[in-house]
Amino acid sequence: MEKKSLAQKIRAVFSDALVYLSEQKVVFAATFLAFVSECLYIYDVEKFSDKIYYGFFEELCYGFTMGAVFAIPATLLSKRFSALKKYAFQIALALGGGLLGFFAESKGFGNDVYSELYYFGIGFAVIASSLFLFIPKENPRAYFALVFKHFLFCALMSLVLLGGLCLLVYAVQNLILGTSENEIYTCCLAFSFLIFAINSFVFHLFYRRNEESSGRAFKIIVLYIMLPVFAVLLLILYAYLLKALVLMELPNGQINWFVSVASCVYIVFFFILREYDDLPAVRFFYRFGAFAFIPLICVQIYAYAVRVGAYGFTGYRYSSLLFIVFSVLTILSTFFKKGKFTKYSLLLLSALILFDSVTPFNLINMAYKSQYGRMMNVLKKYELFDFQNDRLASYDSAALESAITDEDREVLNSSYCYMCFTSQISEPEWFFKEAETSNGKQKEELSFEELFGIKKNREDESIKRFYMRGGDDKDTIDISGFRQMNGIYKYGNSHGKNEETGNWETYAHKIKEISVPTQNGDYDLTEFFLSLVSDDHQEENQSKNGLWYTPDEKTAFYFTSLDFQYNEDRALFREYDFSAWVFYR
Repeated sequence: MEKKSLAQKIRAVFSDALVYLSEQKVVFAATFLAFVSECLYIYDVEKFSDKIYYGFFEELCYGFTMGAVFAIPATLLSKRFSALKKYAFQIALALGGGLLGFFAESKGFGNDVYSELYYFGIGFAVIASSLFLFIPKENPRAYFALVFKHFLFCALMSLVLLGGLCLLVYAVQNLILGTSENEIYTCCLAFSFLIFAINSFVFHLFYRRNEESSGRAFKIIVLYIMLPVFAVLLLILYAYLLKALVLMELPNGQINWFVSVASCVYIVFFFILREYDDLPAVRFFYRFGAFAFIPLICVQIYAYAVRVGAYGFTGYRYSSLLFIVFSVLTILSTFFKKGKFTKYSLLLLSALILFDSVTPFNLINMAYKSQYGRMMNVLKKYELFDFQNDRLASYDSAALESAITDEDREVLNSSYCYMCFTSQISEPEWFFKEAETSNGKQKEELSFEELFGIKKNREDESIKRFYMRGGDDKDTIDISGFRQMNGIYKYGNSHGKNEETGNWETYAHKIKEISVPTQNGDYDLTEFFLSLVSDDHQEENQSKNGLWYTPDEKTAFYFTSLDFQYNEDRALFREYDFSAWVFYR
């Protein structure tokens, strides 16, 4: 193969660019208009007109970007049309997609709760379908590897271009103009990704997808780096299963994410490794790879079912369910006719994305219904809800405090927190009360305790608390008889993430005792701390010069501050915080 000179390469690049612009006019025009709209938004042009609301140009940018996404398959489908029909079809589909994207992003088709979900759901569904449409009939072996390679290449080149543009702008601002405007850098970002990244990837998608090889560098990255990492991940997952069998422990919810990642990587490898199926390792992958996932997916489904049964759906868990469906069906398709039908999984993915985003069964609705249902089950169990009037019934909150189980209390609390702080759907009317404000009566959200009349945690009533702060810096301490001293500070909190459930809990970290290391060994301060709180007082607040503790003849502690909370029922510290001087005789 004859090696091209630099001049020939530059001419080839310009020639390819002209060919692209002549054939992909609609795609380029849509990305250019998206870039212009984003720049107008960045410079806050809306403020110069009372007729344009704030954010209009950003929504316009979203619309033009969606128009470009729709124009890509339209260009392919209209390739054999006459010139007039071709551009009419491309413009019509791009315009339809642009309007769809604009109204999805601006008001979510009437409900702004769903705006982002609708927009990105439609966009990713069209992209997945487009990748299926672009599969070449003549030489499909290297197609997916080329798409993956070109995506990474275009992303990297966009970052390089962004860095170069920012450097040039910075040089002009500091060396010539003497300005420090920041908006121009955001415009550079928009240009790099809206114009360069999208159009360069579309160019490769149209004119480089029929190449016979993805290149040596890509082969090294995939076969000698990514594939071994994937194999090690599978070994780790099987080691976890072996550990669960040996210890007779049920798998926790965390395995779902690892198996989902492994399944996703396997599906990607199944597509992109076809080019190298003459290699022994790749042949082994295609022959036995799917079998390796059968036990993993079975355990994943079991662990997922346990977690959903205990905590209900969230948006992530619901989407995870749909991905499990996708991965199971895709992996099953690899068993038939050597994976001949696996390419149709792209259409399945597109359908599931739309189902998860734009239908009434989308992730926002289903998660809210699940959490609301969990709450209603508990309220119905204790006869706390008046279903006829759709509000809480009248009940004795003190009796409920003693009657409700810890499990039902946690269900109420977790579903309440999800509906109030995570879900974008507005809470029911009975979650609110009317409050007098300076602007008149307004709705105010009730706290958990106000709404249900019980505490979030039963053990809140059996907490020993102690608080002490020493005097000012002018206080003197008698240190006669001591030869040495050093200061200590220690803090601990039981709140953290439960590794088994994945939830944030108050007593995730079990703090049974408090000990400190000194020159004379470790000292357990637990009994001393608890002795500071009398049996008939749950809380002791003191303000004195300090607090002495002498555990033996060698060592003495002088506490300048001490603060702790201790749960008597659990025999655990909730938190502690203290500063002290340690004196040595």
